[in-house]
Amino acid sequence: MITVAKDVELRRTAQADLPDVMALWNDGRVMSWVGFPEGLGYDKGKIADWYEILQSNSARHHFVVHAEHIGFCGEAYYSVDVSHGRAGLDIKFTPSAQGKGLAAATLMSLIKVVFESELEVNEVWTEPSI
Repeated sequence: MITVAKDVELRRTAQADLPDVMALWNDGRVMSWVGFPEGLGYDKGKIADWYEILQSNSARHHFVVHAEHIGFCGEAYYSVDVSHGRAGLDIKFTPSAQGKGLAAATLMSLIKVVFESELEVNEVWTEPSI
């Protein structure tokens, strides 16, 4: 577990987190930023399949973010591209956790995790939406 800010933590996604991740991905208010205004329409079977694939790929790393005063805030993710020495980042937050500076603090913490954990990574990138 990584402390992002006071009372905010980033930790690797566990099977118990799948209902929160599924709700996040099915929320059109969140997913419209990445081209899915109706959400992804995941069900328990589909999110379980995704989690199994995640666990089998050592280049993919998924985290959940929790704040004491909010609860589940969202997700942070990175995928390592060893051939280019970089990692692609992604972050999504629930509407109740947006606009509080938590996502920016989480992204900074995620970048730190990448550079401390992935010695072959020289740069990180993301495609921001505003």
